[in-house]
Amino acid sequence: MKRYDPRQTPVTEEWLAQPDAARFKLVRRAHRLLNKKKINIDVHAVLHVIVENQIALIDPPETAVAVERMVSEGLDRHDALHAAALIVARHLPDDDDLTADRMDEALNQALASDMAELNRTVYEQLVAEAKEALDRRGLDQTV
Repeated sequence: MKRYDPRQTPVTEEWLAQPDAARFKLVRRAHRLLNKKKINIDVHAVLHVIVENQIALIDPPETAVAVERMVSEGLDRHDALHAAALIVARHLPDDDDLTADRMDEALNQALASDMAELNRTVYEQLVAEAKEALDRRGLDQTV
């Protein structure tokens, strides 16, 4: 896989054939080109990789279903990935000793039900909440 475009679903076999570090670099490179809003590319890329992995592995299946549902509702795929990433970020433990197993456990506890309810309206509410939280912290970053 030489290129990643968040507006297109990657070929599952090609995506999964790459190690996570290579996936991260692909996503990061794609977002450098799109980064007009000066987001934190590293955090953004990690969340993209998590969501794309969930879709490719169909684990949890609700992630792929939620992204497909939002695209069918008129949201472009990139924004649908952001919606799923906001749900993922909401469930990440705030812990300095975070391990992959603990992260998986935390995500699996509540992720499936939240993804099942995710739609365009919920996404717009999540974006508004995230922007308010950033404003309260005095951070000038775009979701």
